[in-house]
Amino acid sequence: MSFPLVIIAGADQDLFNALSATSADRFAPNGARIIKPTHNGLSREHAEALLTAARAELKALRETQPVNIIVLAVSEANTDDAEFRRAFFPFAYYQRINAPDLSNARSVNARNRLRNALVGTLRTTVLEARKRADLVKKSVYRANPGPLVLPLRNFQSRHLATLLETVFDRLPTARDPEALLAQAELEFLRHEPWITPPGSSRRCLSDRRHYFNSPGRHRHGYYQNVKDSDHGLTCLLNARARLGGALVHDFHFDCAPVKKLDRRYNDCHGDEHPPKEGYVNIAPGDGIIGSPKKDTPATS
Repeated sequence: MSFPLVIIAGADQDLFNALSATSADRFAPNGARIIKPTHNGLSREHAEALLTAARAELKALRETQPVNIIVLAVSEANTDDAEFRRAFFPFAYYQRINAPDLSNARSVNARNRLRNALVGTLRTTVLEARKRADLVKKSVYRANPGPLVLPLRNFQSRHLATLLETVFDRLPTARDPEALLAQAELEFLRHEPWITPPGSSRRCLSDRRHYFNSPGRHRHGYYQNVKDSDHGLTCLLNARARLGGALVHDFHFDCAPVKKLDRRYNDCHGDEHPPKEGYVNIAPGDGIIGSPKKDTPATS
């Protein structure tokens, strides 16, 4: 069962107080709710504070614990949240919630009624958000998953970015979320179809540089919490979830070259790693499994 990690963004001090008075279990039963007050709306600093808290929550869990990551971002209707929302791509399910207009609420009671109504809206919205994150998990938490789990940095096709951005942007408001997921994958496969590499009987996906093969049961490593200090702010989050749905913690692709391997591969935060002999293991979050960083000794 997945651990729901629910992040509520954009709460001013009054909304923060109202949310803090409501049990976290109403938002994330058997999980965790993260709220931080902000004085500057959906700012870069607010995103960093929320991501830091989310990273700490994940580090406290076992690596084997599936985690669904949901972000509900409260903002005024005319606010541009593009930069803020990008901070949670592609690991989170992100949904924007319009804040009530308090300009005509002239009494404390009137403002409190609107604020309490917003808390109720958030509680209702998160129920559906958790269901939709679970739908994504059904697509990505598999021994042999499809294109939704491809590594964004190392699978070099613009069609992957289009696939992930389509689901990230449209899933919260889709009338039929299952149909959206299916159609988005079909559109990707129209451009980057399943292929069978030479000498193999198993199909895989390819960016025409590498064959991204499923390892089956032969998994060689995974993102370890104890080594998280060597990584960037969102590396752990990208290792654990995709578009809100939990990833299999030790899944990676066995990437064989179509012609020849690259000399170096950039990992989840931009460090360079050499490949192994004849192949390279790349996780969905762009972790390079089992290969040392450039000019450093190998670690397990």
